[in-house]
Amino acid sequence: MRVFLIRHGKAKPDSPTGLDDDRALRPRGHRQTSYLAGFLAARPDRPAMVVVSGLVRAVQTAEPILAAVGCPSETDRALGRFFDPDPPADAVRRHARLPSIAIIGHNEQLSLALSDWTGGAERLSTGEMAVLEIERGNAASASALLSAELCARIRLSEEDA
Repeated sequence: MRVFLIRHGKAKPDSPTGLDDDRALRPRGHRQTSYLAGFLAARPDRPAMVVVSGLVRAVQTAEPILAAVGCPSETDRALGRFFDPDPPADAVRRHARLPSIAIIGHNEQLSLALSDWTGGAERLSTGEMAVLEIERGNAASASALLSAELCARIRLSEEDA
């Protein structure tokens, strides 16, 4: 199973409401997201499902990706800024029958999941995507810890962003 872990694009430091959950993407974040959308649209293994946190910056990251790949999506409020890699693993298990999914969320959660699944000390930057391969039997097991092979890391270069 192919898994695309995507940290939202670069966001504004504040929101009109003053709530962190409402922070929107900066122009740079929109460029990062458009880049990832183009990358995913060109792949034969593009996501069959996109699971996205409900926070504004993640939803804005998902919009061009969904438009580019034309797949269904679901909001998972458990995807957040928490120090808990279980929600991304739960999303993988929920959709283990699919050939590929994208999970769009936040740090520290996504970096912890990436590190746990690959056995390395991995950290995702804003607007970055990790491309992972998880064995189908491992992805479907509710009790097994996920283990994955990190295939690629994709991010618009700082010069281009």
